[in-house]
Amino acid sequence: MNRSDARIGRIAELDLFRGCTTHELTRMRSLFSEIDVEADRTLIVEGAVAREFFIALEGTALVQRGGEPVAQVGRGEFFGEIAMLDGGPRTATVVTREAMRLLVAGRQEFDTMVSEPRITRRIASVMAGRLRPSATD
Repeated sequence: MNRSDARIGRIAELDLFRGCTTHELTRMRSLFSEIDVEADRTLIVEGAVAREFFIALEGTALVQRGGEPVAQVGRGEFFGEIAMLDGGPRTATVVTREAMRLLVAGRQEFDTMVSEPRITRRIASVMAGRLRPSATD
């Protein structure tokens, strides 16, 4: 497997891209930069302007609203989509709990990604799941 195949393979394992063709995966992978971030780094600040969308490949981060923890994100999960979709301010602060490897897409790349209906439906489905009360609530 060459380096390009390995990079595509990594995103092919993510639920967001499940069912995509090799051509679609190649296109989607080209939209992202891969970065490593140390622990205790603030990735997103509640109320700020959105400039990036993130997908966690490794590590975890804490999501906070109003300074209170509301969720944790880890491998395969994405964040930063709400403000990227609606152009409003960030709805939460996200801080790495440990070192993370992330895929990051800027505004133009995110817009290209969500022009793919399959991807947009997956993002909407995950967002709905985050909003829907759990059976134990």
